Amino acid sequence: MARSPSQLRRGDRSRERRPLAAQAAAGLSESQARDLVERLPAIVYVSETGVDGRWHYVSAQAEAILGFAPEEWLADPSLWAKQIHPDDRERVFAREAQLEEPGAPEEYRMVHRDGRTVWVRDHAALLADELGQLRWHGVLSDITERKLAEAELRLAEADLRYQAQHDALTGLPNRALVFEQLERARARSHEQVAVLLLDLDRFKLVNDSFGHAAGDALLVEIAPRLREALRPGDIVGRLGGDEFVLLLTDIADERVAVEVAERIVAALRRPFRLEGIEHFVTVSIGIAIGGGARALPGALIRDADAALYRAKERGRGRYEVFDRAMRVRTLARLSLENDLRRALQREELRVHYQPVVSLHDRSILGVEALVHWQHPERGLIAPAEFIPIAEDSGLIAAIGEWVLREACRQAAEWHAASPDAPPLAVSVNVSVRQITQRDLPGVVARALRDTGLDPHALCLEITETVILDDSDIANQALQALLALGVGMVLDDFGTGYSSLAYLTRLPIRGLKIDRSFVNRLGASERSTAIVTAILRMAEALAIEVTAEGVETTRQIEELQRLGCHRAQGFYFARPLPASELAALLRGPGRRV
Repeated sequence: MARSPSQLRRGDRSRERRPLAAQAAAGLSESQARDLVERLPAIVYVSETGVDGRWHYVSAQAEAILGFAPEEWLADPSLWAKQIHPDDRERVFAREAQLEEPGAPEEYRMVHRDGRTVWVRDHAALLADELGQLRWHGVLSDITERKLAEAELRLAEADLRYQAQHDALTGLPNRALVFEQLERARARSHEQVAVLLLDLDRFKLVNDSFGHAAGDALLVEIAPRLREALRPGDIVGRLGGDEFVLLLTDIADERVAVEVAERIVAALRRPFRLEGIEHFVTVSIGIAIGGGARALPGALIRDADAALYRAKERGRGRYEVFDRAMRVRTLARLSLENDLRRALQREELRVHYQPVVSLHDRSILGVEALVHWQHPERGLIAPAEFIPIAEDSGLIAAIGEWVLREACRQAAEWHAASPDAPPLAVSVNVSVRQITQRDLPGVVARALRDTGLDPHALCLEITETVILDDSDIANQALQALLALGVGMVLDDFGTGYSSLAYLTRLPIRGLKIDRSFVNRLGASERSTAIVTAILRMAEALAIEVTAEGVETTRQIEELQRLGCHRAQGFYFARPLPASELAALLRGPGRRV
């Protein structure tokens, strides 16, 4: 508002022109111009130069925004300077003293008469009046709501970034952070590292006997004991479920890793007290040693997993160090991979469909297509067991294409059977490998053309990893898919780097809150805060939100309280064969 005396010297006769208010009022009577200014949702002012420059005009909005009536401003030339927030005063005065031109609008805080802080945006111009006297003509806008919203979004983004690298339940580093640290150790070629993979013995029995809440509480209490067993600088993370990983860097030899494993086994032998009941836990540990640049993270985890499998085979509650004989387990995995290669030819794959449900009336809004494997010897295998093998082996492209075509064919069949019913959207998961290794837009276009499915009835579920992939192939593929008219849904939201900026890169139709947050709703303040932030952000961006993994009434109540309208999970229905889902679709109101 009022400016420093040094700025008075900047004026000259060449800069004389009609005041801004006079220009705006051209063609209006004085009363009309004043009425217009008084109705603006901001303070309009005219003042002399200098920090304590006299006020010539202050609009009525000054009282609504800062609590001081125009008469008070006119009576006290120093009022503006006195009401600048103490933490911003030095910055505002210093910037003004250095200005050579009016420059961009300033944003700073002022203190309202009642003591609260008000953020303002000050936009002023130094103009000459009819007598040639230079005065400040400006507009002071209240931007408090915008600043509060920005602060809230920054906090939400910081929480999401933390969550991207840490396990929501235990607070330990997750797989991504552990792999990042392992890569750094690998870059230091002189270092030898050890990976310890831990698995709690018979943890499922705890969940089945005492409930998932007791199992979660046990995992939380195990985390600090694992930290105690480590050396300074070592890392412990949670991979998921009851599986933990330890990274020991710069070790002299195998004995260091063995000593840490022995301390962990001893630490976990002490009983855990949960809800007044003592629980005894044993742990199996697999150890893999690697040297520097040769220590590929994936290979070390694979070898540690082979050693872990051996420890469980030998009676649990023990550790094993990886050796070449453990390649047998890798061969068994290879055998499963070979079976998977023939599964398509033998028509052993099945697509099941899990409903996405309205939390308002339990109506089915859409379905997610999930592939299962009807193995001739092992029976029905869930996707979690063989999709990682398909990803590693490159089979995911062929399997993904088959699932896509089958899901489109089935959705078109449902639409044809009920032409008067609202279109049922079908979602199909797409991996990074599918996008970068194959002509996915062409595959999708052919599937839509051959089945006759409306593109708007198809959603492709992608993970944040796809969005973060800056390769030309991935970007071009995503743009081409959007051009087809299909929808994009961001899956497992919050488990990767969920920067708000990435949501503006693509017109995302919806996002799915990862089950790790949903599981802790009502029990974890952090999970509730994260879900609240996601819902507010999605509402502001007009993005649909679906909560995944809903299993309890309490979770539903919390989601409804927070304003979530869509969900899927075992509470409503497990993934169903097409015939069973068709029966639900034929029912009254398509409700589960």
